[in-house]
Amino acid sequence: MVIFINEMSKAYIKETEDLLKQAVECIYRLEMEYSAIDINKLFRMAHIIRESSHKEGNEDIVNLMQNLEGMLIYARKGSIRFDKSIVSLCFEAMDIVKKILLCKSEEGSQEIMEGLANAASRINEMIEVFIRVNRSVE
Repeated sequence: MVIFINEMSKAYIKETEDLLKQAVECIYRLEMEYSAIDINKLFRMAHIIRESSHKEGNEDIVNLMQNLEGMLIYARKGSIRFDKSIVSLCFEAMDIVKKILLCKSEEGSQEIMEGLANAASRINEMIEVFIRVNRSVE
């Protein structure tokens, strides 16, 4: 299958790839040491990715980033302790977004895209369970 990408979509993919790179760097820093500044940056990057993905109609990415944002909100408020589980979920979410973008920008079969959508759903479920199990009552 050949996918034709217009200039707006190319700009979206480039911007999102740049944000993903910055987000991964931020996650690495957070893995070493918690920082309110870095968690706020990561939240903003997830928010921007979600918003631009919504405009592009990439609902798998929108849903994933929305759940990631929710988890980060709880972590920022202290309702969830920021730990290696959050770091792992953040890495997984960014990795699947990168793979979805790659599939959309190159020749990607419907079968591959469905597999990526399923992986995104699985990560969404993991985030939801993590929040439900770890969130302290406010």
